[in-house]
Amino acid sequence: MQYQFDTTIAEQYSLEEAVFVHRIYHWVMHNAANERNFADGHYWTHDSAQALARLFPFWTARQIQRIVQNCREHGLILTRQLSNNPTDRTLWYTVTETVKCIYANGEMDLTDRCNGFNQTVECIKGTNKRPNKRQRETRAQTEEKSAYGEFGNVYLTGVEYDKLHARWSETQVAQEIEALSAYMASRRKRYASHYATLLGWLKRDFPPEEPSAERPKPMLIEEEWANG
Repeated sequence: MQYQFDTTIAEQYSLEEAVFVHRIYHWVMHNAANERNFADGHYWTHDSAQALARLFPFWTARQIQRIVQNCREHGLILTRQLSNNPTDRTLWYTVTETVKCIYANGEMDLTDRCNGFNQTVECIKGTNKRPNKRQRETRAQTEEKSAYGEFGNVYLTGVEYDKLHARWSETQVAQEIEALSAYMASRRKRYASHYATLLGWLKRDFPPEEPSAERPKPMLIEEEWANG
């Protein structure tokens, strides 16, 4: 069997996580294309412990558990038990917006070659319908957040993190995240939305330049999403 992975994820996290995430990403996109297994604002896929052991025979069961946990902690995947049957503890997987953005930027070719197994599972009861507009708009709100800053107390979703970087440079965003992290730790302050706070701080400290005829105003990523 051949295995594929995204080099960006391997460099930023680990090769093990990149290989595992690619497996999840492939089937999540496959299910999204077929509009099945949609729940809680995401498309999902699942594998039993036995299936994962067959898919990755070079990892032990304990190693697989550790890799899954690392992927969750790093904000690469989400896991849920979605069955209506309380005795069914099957674990379902999906990828976060962080992973989707990485793959979108790399434009990696996903084909059936990346997996030697075909997935023939029963759709989650009541979730094989296409998401409506309200469900699509709330995906960013239901996504799990990742921790940022020196004190690990600034929480942003993948969508929120990408929106900030679409309007300001990496240095500017990192500077404000660190400032917010230190301020909350030293003053014991709490904010209802760290994204909204950072957005206000960045607008204050790094106001956008006025567009001119020679330099027209660029279209922001969130505006492109809204118009798409």
